[in-house]
Amino acid sequence: MKYFLLHTDTVYTTSPEIINWYGRIDVRNIHYEKAHLLPKRELLFMRGYADTVFTDIVDSPFLMVSELIKKVICIYQPETIFKEIILLDAVYEKSRRYFLPVFRKQHCLSEKSILNLDRSVIKQGILSRSKLNDQAVFRIGDVKNNYTVGRLDFVESILKRGAVGVGLTELGMED
Repeated sequence: MKYFLLHTDTVYTTSPEIINWYGRIDVRNIHYEKAHLLPKRELLFMRGYADTVFTDIVDSPFLMVSELIKKVICIYQPETIFKEIILLDAVYEKSRRYFLPVFRKQHCLSEKSILNLDRSVIKQGILSRSKLNDQAVFRIGDVKNNYTVGRLDFVESILKRGAVGVGLTELGMED
């Protein structure tokens, strides 16, 4: 089975850019065990554009997904916790509702993976098949930054539903 890192497709240069979020969402609490410390709902401001494209995945400063992606996550990983995020562009008077999914972590990177020195950036990701559970979508627990992984069937499901702006980076696999 193939697995992919999920991120905002870089082709979409006018996707939402969150501003002044620091102090409102503590990224240290985006963990399954600490999710109760996150607010149920939060309003965040975004730097928008006249032609903003609200992609179905926003990956910075943390993963946020649209209603479409949330529904698919609920099919594949029903125990996922979601926090509601409202993005507001005061200049162009646009808003959109997103969801911050809180996934369980999997410590599944192979020793052959290439990371930067402080283990915050995956330069080349290789998953160890023996360390994988049967989760369709999850966070990698071996690195400092938030990396979300989707299994091929999950990825196909969101793409078949017409998801916009979903970037995919295939991960290697070792037995």
